[in-house]
Amino acid sequence: MNVSDYSGSDSTRFGRQGRPFYRLLGFLLLNLLLASPAEAQYLGEVTWTATITETESGLLDPPVNLSVQAGLTRVGGRYFSLHGCLNSTESLIISGNGVLVGEIIKITGSLSLLPAGSSGRITGILQAEINRISLNGSFSMNLLVFDSSGVSFSSHYATGTLTRSSGP
Repeated sequence: MNVSDYSGSDSTRFGRQGRPFYRLLGFLLLNLLLASPAEAQYLGEVTWTATITETESGLLDPPVNLSVQAGLTRVGGRYFSLHGCLNSTESLIISGNGVLVGEIIKITGSLSLLPAGSSGRITGILQAEINRISLNGSFSMNLLVFDSSGVSFSSHYATGTLTRSSGP
C-alpha cells in the first residue's frame, strides 16, 4: 500500500467497501430522527436545609444550616438531573446528575461559588444520597478554594444532612 491509496475523495478512497459503512450511518441517522425522544419530567423545585455537621477540622458544634433550592427533573427511567443554588447573597451554583438505586437517588455533581467582593473562588465536587419518597438524605463535598490575592489554593471537606423543607 502506498500514499496514493489514501488520496482522493471518500467515495474513491473506500470504493465499494465503504458503501456498507455509509448505509449503516444513514440507517442510524434516520432512526435517530424518527425515534420519539424520552420525555423529561420536571418534578418541581425543592428547598432543603443542608446541615453541615462535620468538616476537615472535625465535628461542628453547633452545626451550620444553609438553605439550598434546586429544580429536580426526572430525565427518563431511573435517571435524574438537579440544578440549583445556595439561597443566600452569595452565588453558589449546584448542578448534578443522579440515578435511582432501590429507594435512593444517588447524585454526583459540581458546585461553584464566586463570593461577592472577594478575591476567592470555590469549586467543588458534591455527592448526595436522597430518599426518593421523603427527599431527605445526606451529602458530602470536597472543595478547592483559590485565593487570587495571595495566589494560593486550599482544600476543604464538609458532610451533613439534607432535610426537605418544601417542594414536591
